[in-house]
Amino acid sequence: MSGWIKLHRSLITWEWYDDINVKVTFLHLILSANHAPKKWRGMDIGRGQLWTSIGNLAKEIGLSEKQIRNSLKKLERTNEISIKGASKGTMITVCKYDSYQDVKEDKGEQTDKPKAIKGRTRGEQWATNNNDNNDNNEKNEDKHKLIVWIEENASRVQDLENPITNEQAERLVKEFHKDYIKEQFSAMHNFKSLLKNYVDANKTFRGWANRDEHYKKWQEAKGLIRPTFNLSKS
Repeated sequence: MSGWIKLHRSLITWEWYDDINVKVTFLHLILSANHAPKKWRGMDIGRGQLWTSIGNLAKEIGLSEKQIRNSLKKLERTNEISIKGASKGTMITVCKYDSYQDVKEDKGEQTDKPKAIKGRTRGEQWATNNNDNNDNNEKNEDKHKLIVWIEENASRVQDLENPITNEQAERLVKEFHKDYIKEQFSAMHNFKSLLKNYVDANKTFRGWANRDEHYKKWQEAKGLIRPTFNLSKS
């Protein structure tokens, strides 16, 4: 390996910047991707692509295979990468590699125009409906409000192998009070051994709730009903 890559300061506003595993994985992919097309064992590997495997990435980055899978899943979900699996490996494409590593820019010239990650802070990412990022907006509009809240406030829950789905989220808000949902998911997020001990986010939530003998008393004490889950209310 030789040469260098460009890294714009706008990286610090990227939505995954504070997720260490995702950030390290993405930087490793940019560093490892081909800067020019080449052939390898009969395969065409283009600029911005690399042929690898989950096991190899885990060894190279120093994360577990589960952490690598979760990180790749997040990067694919926000269109940072695309993944094409095969029996003997995985082709990963850094989707905006040319934007990140534009070879046409004059050497030594500094510019304030971001050419790397055009990220937003987490709050902006989910709140905006601007037309400059229609693909991402459509995906976010498809998400249940509870899932959006979890991703912003209890993100480790969605790092589980089986995260909360839209259908599960809808059932949860019909069965549990929104304040209790927030408390439980926050507790799951803060549980240090969550990713080690659990696999399914919905089953974990319900298992914890079933063992919570104080839930009904908690409802009765606060005189709560079950209102529609609304992010605009605290």
